[in-house]
Amino acid sequence: MHLQTLNIKGNHLRGAIPSEIGQLSRLQELKLNSNQISGNIPTEISYLTELTILEIQYNRLTGPIPSHVLACTKLSMINVEGNQLSGTIPPNFEHMQVLKASKYS
Repeated sequence: MHLQTLNIKGNHLRGAIPSEIGQLSRLQELKLNSNQISGNIPTEISYLTELTILEIQYNRLTGPIPSHVLACTKLSMINVEGNQLSGTIPPNFEHMQVLKASKYS
């Protein structure tokens, strides 16, 4: 059995998203919102080729939304609102149905 949904929102988690997240190859939904997660969005997110939903809003993430997230070709929704992300939204995100980044600078 492979994990398809990881929903650990609102659990006061601290620290970075671990690189081991990329080992969850069948993951379709990753919901880490409303925690205290810090650091950059890890490169290993790109290994989640089945990912359709990425909710990482309301954490303490920094740096840009990395273009390697585009490797998740099934991704249809990403929410990064309420972080300290910088830069511009990668232009190839137009295929997404929903993109919330109102506090993205």
